[in-house]
Amino acid sequence: HLVFTPSPTTTTVDDSATIYSKPALYDLAFGYRNYEYEVQFLLSRHEKASGHPPRSILELAAGPARHSIEALTSQSSNNSV
Repeated sequence: HLVFTPSPTTTTVDDSATIYSKPALYDLAFGYRNYEYEVQFLLSRHEKASGHPPRSILELAAGPARHSIEALTSQSSNNSV
């Protein structure tokens, strides 16, 4: 069990002040995005390049994972995330 005791010269970051700790603000800042269109665009580009639809999707640094959720709920998709 490690205990971190900040020294007088250590600076700490207050995570409660970031947009990521406030989901309503995050949605307000990025709510303009059309996730359905973005997912369909990405899926169609993959299929065009590979000749087949993707079998799985990996969304890195997903935040609220809006693209993954859209991909899973897409009627034309049989993807796993």
